[in-house]
Amino acid sequence: MNNTSESHTKRYSDQRKLALPNLEGWFFEPVENIRYLEAQGSYTMLHLQKGSPILVSRNLAALEIQIGDPVSFVRIHRSFILHLAFLRTYIKTKSPTLVLDDGTSLPLSLSRKSGFMEAMQHFFRF
Repeated sequence: MNNTSESHTKRYSDQRKLALPNLEGWFFEPVENIRYLEAQGSYTMLHLQKGSPILVSRNLAALEIQIGDPVSFVRIHRSFILHLAFLRTYIKTKSPTLVLDDGTSLPLSLSRKSGFMEAMQHFFRF
């Protein structure tokens, strides 16, 4: 790949947006702005770096596929997908907890722990 194509591809991936249906129509959110996703039945609440949370008319599993980035966005619980860029602390206890850079605490289910650890090793390169 030449430098022009590489820079275009990088610029595109840095600015990638998700097309998300809501009650009013569709909105387009930069992937990098999503802190975490929370299941709300057949809907999903997007918790954003900038702006208020947004409820979208798509379930968590469908958004996990649409995002398509299992290294940066990791399923930590049946109800949560976390964007690792916003992780501050991993608290290892009997019921592990993940604390985000804004103080939000999210549960890490024991069944998802090994996948989380693998994604964390790739994301943080340790």
